[in-house]
Amino acid sequence: VRRHYTAVDQAAKELARAALQAEIEKEEKQALRGYEPEEGEIPPSPEVAKRFDVILQLGKGGMAVVYLCRDPRRRGRVFAVKDIRAEMKPGMKVEQRVEHEAMLLKELDHPGIVKVYDFLKFPRGSAIVMEFIDGLPLDHEIGAGRRITWDFGARILREIGGALHYAHEKGVIHRDIKPDNILFSERHSIMKLVDFGLARMFGDQTEVHMTRTGMVVGTPHYMSPEQVSGKVLDQRSDVYSFGATLYYLLTGQRHVEGSNIMDILEQQRSKEILPPSHLQRDIPAWLSYIIGKMMEIKADDRYQTMQEVLDDLDVAEADPEHFVRNNPRGQVKRYAGADLAPYAPETDSYTGGEEAPDGWPSSQAPAVSERSTNRVSRRSKRVVVTSDSSDSVITLPEVTEIDQATTPAQMSAMLREISARLEKTEKRMVGPGLLVLIVLLSVLIVMLAIAGGLLLAQREGYLQQFLGW
Repeated sequence: VRRHYTAVDQAAKELARAALQAEIEKEEKQALRGYEPEEGEIPPSPEVAKRFDVILQLGKGGMAVVYLCRDPRRRGRVFAVKDIRAEMKPGMKVEQRVEHEAMLLKELDHPGIVKVYDFLKFPRGSAIVMEFIDGLPLDHEIGAGRRITWDFGARILREIGGALHYAHEKGVIHRDIKPDNILFSERHSIMKLVDFGLARMFGDQTEVHMTRTGMVVGTPHYMSPEQVSGKVLDQRSDVYSFGATLYYLLTGQRHVEGSNIMDILEQQRSKEILPPSHLQRDIPAWLSYIIGKMMEIKADDRYQTMQEVLDDLDVAEADPEHFVRNNPRGQVKRYAGADLAPYAPETDSYTGGEEAPDGWPSSQAPAVSERSTNRVSRRSKRVVVTSDSSDSVITLPEVTEIDQATTPAQMSAMLREISARLEKTEKRMVGPGLLVLIVLLSVLIVMLAIAGGLLLAQREGYLQQFLGW
């Protein structure tokens, strides 16, 4: 096993070095001759292309494209530049929205919120210069049976909850909390709240003039009931959306589904839901309670601030049993009296337990599908590995695809997966029976050594001299 592992390790390192060198050469060429969009990518605006050395496209939204850029005016420092495209949303006051977002974010300085450094206005457009986060949205690994572990969910609750509380204290409501707007960097072990494009200040009426009459802004699956109804919002709307986000990340299922947007929006205002612990039984009751109270339909029944959520999180983590006893299920009206205790079906259909191959804190490694074995975009390329192991035999992971575009981080992820599977197998092989056998063999060897020494001493006459003395 070790011999095969060494061979795979060496091959992976060579590919990683080649991939890294190819990426460096690519960046150098782009810096010299300018950015060349790949198929399906949108070229940067002339103003952005002139102002920055564009390296690659990170993503695109409804009214902007985000590029990774190097700023020659700042000693080649790397930034994420949000290139605003008003033509992508005709009829909407895009420029006002973007400037509004930039001004809000420049006032926020928190480790859990992406930092905005500058807002650039051009004759035909604008751009926001932001901190670059080497990470992916939290929904990148969710869906198709995948979900995060509950302890990682508690970490998200604490870190992003702290960032939200800070924003609320500054008078800012995000209004679009969802998995796609939370970035997680595995390499740096940090997470950031991003995209304040719909954010506004408490009591600010600017949004009324930016939005067409009767238009509801937000993401349907994560909008609060009062947001759906077009009412005036406060921080409790963010509390609801954050709870809905955690519900999805922990269970892999959205709390509302529908055949159309109107059906989804109506369910947000009325549908009773099951506790997350009923959908995934490893989720503790105390976490189900906190999420349920965050997602109450009536704003007055919810936590009134994010600080209240964080206070309950502290109490629950310190003494989970005491917390659950003092917070019976009747206090979560959205659950309609459902027990907070994990649901245990007659047949074992639990899907949790195995960490994702790329190091994400996910509760289930997905089955290898046609989608997962094909090469995907630069933001989500990965090496797919599988392993079928018994108590005494291990099958080394089979690499379904590795090419020159594979990054060193992905190579490292594959090696971590191989190492983890080897360690699991070694632990299974070194069971109690084998340990007993090792001890007995050790005792036998010692006894044989003593007996051999005595026989040698007797033959040489040393034993008689010793006994006589």
